[in-house]
Amino acid sequence: MQTLTSSGRTVPFFNGPVLDVYNYGNFDRVNGEQQNDMNFTLCARQYNHSTPSELLNAPCILPNYFAGPYWVLAAGPTPNNYSWAIISGGPPTVRYPDGNCSTSEEGINGSGLWLFTRERFGSNVEFYVHHMRNMLLNMGYTVSRLLNVSQTGCNYTGTYVK
Repeated sequence: MQTLTSSGRTVPFFNGPVLDVYNYGNFDRVNGEQQNDMNFTLCARQYNHSTPSELLNAPCILPNYFAGPYWVLAAGPTPNNYSWAIISGGPPTVRYPDGNCSTSEEGINGSGLWLFTRERFGSNVEFYVHHMRNMLLNMGYTVSRLLNVSQTGCNYTGTYVK
C-alpha cells in the first residue's frame, strides 16, 4: 500500500513540488513482518512541469541525482477521483518473451510496476485490475511478470492512510 500527500517538505538542491511517500508492505504473507516498520518516508519530486506524472522518488535527505523514476502511467476513473492507479519505475527497458516490455526486475531505480486500488478486495478491485492490465497491454507493457498480492485480511497496522 502507498499513500502520497503534500506537506510542504523540501529536498536538497531542489525547489519544485515535493510529495511525502508512505509505503507499507509485509514480507511473505498478509500481516507478516512489515517491510517499513519504522514508517520511513520518501519524497517524490515533480522535476519537470511539462510532465507532472513523471516524478523522482528517494529518501528526503538525498538530492534528485540519487532519486529514481516514479511514473504515474494512468489513474482514474476520473481526474478528480482516483480509485486506481498504474505506477512504473520509469520507462520500460526490458523486452520479455511475449514481445512486450517493462521495467527491470533487478535493482532499486528503474525497476517496478504496480497496480494500486483504494479498495482492498472485491468485485471493484477485480474490475479495476482487469482494466489496468488491458491498459498496460495497449501501452506495450507485459503483464506476464505482475505478481498477485493478496489484500484480504490485511490490517495495515502502523501505517499512514490518507
